[in-house]
Amino acid sequence: MTTLRLLERGPILEALADQLANARDRGRLVVVGGEAGVGKTSLLRQFTARVDDVRVLWAACDGLFTPQPLAPLHDLG
Repeated sequence: MTTLRLLERGPILEALADQLANARDRGRLVVVGGEAGVGKTSLLRQFTARVDDVRVLWAACDGLFTPQPLAPLHDLG
């Protein structure tokens, strides 16, 4: 697998790292949103590759015509 070098994502990766540091004791929900193709998946892959000894749950929305309310959260359970 080729490792991608993300450009201009330093502040976002730092914000995710801060959220992780605050989540160590109580947990945390972080929503990463944006238009299709902006690099959300690449960003999260890069971030999760950097963290060790952490359980990361990942969910996504289906491209449905009628999305189900809170479907990604139901998928986590």
